[in-house]
Amino acid sequence: MPDEAFLGLERSLWELELSHCQLTKVPNRALRYLQKLRILDLTGNEINKISPENWRGLEGSLEILILADNSLAKLPLDAFGGLPMVETIDLRGNNLREIDPAFVDVRFGKLYDDFAGGDLIVLTIGVVLILVYEY
Repeated sequence: MPDEAFLGLERSLWELELSHCQLTKVPNRALRYLQKLRILDLTGNEINKISPENWRGLEGSLEILILADNSLAKLPLDAFGGLPMVETIDLRGNNLREIDPAFVDVRFGKLYDDFAGGDLIVLTIGVVLILVYEY
């Protein structure tokens, strides 16, 4: 995706759906100037790695991040570093096998587990992280 893909929309674009675009990484250079972006949907791509650099420029606005049905296998401690406004992160349908234990304690506080539905939900006041393990 070109770095200037959203040029001119920096102050007006608040929701962006880039689902099923065959992305292998978060297009952070194209997203970095979207100052008003509140909802980012990256469902159904082939993203296999995330880091704090992916969210640079979105720190003051992003509230909902949807990364469902990608190829994420690991969730490092700092995966969503610098996103203080985020309320919901959806990671359903990924191949998550490794989550840094400190991630739950540091970032989201309390862990709830519902094995019947296969959903692992991490909650804290105002923040919901949805994970589904595929066995």
